[in-house]
Amino acid sequence: MLAVEVTPDLGEVGTARFATRYEDLSQDGHVKLTVLAAALGRACFAEVWSKHPLSGIHREGVLPILGRLVLEIEPLASRLLGTLEGRGRVTLAHERDDQDRVHALFLNTTADVFASPKRGLVPAGADPQKLVRVGRAFGEHIFTKPHAPKAERKVLGFNVPGYPAVPTQRYTRPKLTETVAVPAHATALEDAFSADECPWVFGMTHTDGNQHVNSLVYVRMFEDAAIRRFARLERNAAVLAHRVEVQYRKPCFAGQKLICMLRAYEVPEGDGVVGYLGVEGAPVEKAHCAVRMQFGR
Repeated sequence: MLAVEVTPDLGEVGTARFATRYEDLSQDGHVKLTVLAAALGRACFAEVWSKHPLSGIHREGVLPILGRLVLEIEPLASRLLGTLEGRGRVTLAHERDDQDRVHALFLNTTADVFASPKRGLVPAGADPQKLVRVGRAFGEHIFTKPHAPKAERKVLGFNVPGYPAVPTQRYTRPKLTETVAVPAHATALEDAFSADECPWVFGMTHTDGNQHVNSLVYVRMFEDAAIRRFARLERNAAVLAHRVEVQYRKPCFAGQKLICMLRAYEVPEGDGVVGYLGVEGAPVEKAHCAVRMQFGR
């Protein structure tokens, strides 16, 4: 299950269908993690948030910026080149500081992703014509004014008639140090963090229209780095990531060269890694992003 459970206060459920490409499934039919993120954009943003009166705050330069992404697949095979269905909800929330003052406002999105099961692999007792859940996605978005002067970017209240300035639901972000901690029930395979075999160098192919590296690029590159680490430790490298949590602190840009620090661990369901990306020698608190990624057997 996702580490984040939210109670929607906008009420609407958005549904969107989208086709899978040949490269979206692994050889065993599992949906790859990055595919799930499309459900957040299509079901949550396009079908719920964009149609809500509060979304008009973008005209004031206020935008929800992705701060954390959690993706998780179910151990169920999907039909090749089938259609996925995302069913999403949107939550507004606020965070408070140690003095109980409003510190940040959030738009959080949660989506379940469904697909037709692969023929011959329909779960016992299930209707073969019925969609089954193959994954879940969660996106934490912080309201900010990204194009305003630095001192004016923080958003601490809405100014929309008919809606409270501060959402009632309270939410607390995890710290980067919590994201990169080896799970309490895990056995560490390494005593400490160490650098990936090669630095990460970003090119234009890694960027998007937001003028920086796309959020899903980190997921793919962390998975590549984790597989290299498993091979170095003589662990099974023929594995697929089943769950990832990425926390974004600072964007990366084309031309940058950064160092990925990783530490591998083992739990009963498989191996995993925790890690962070930053300039050489930077502590995790100054990292561009942090990750926890779990693989299956």
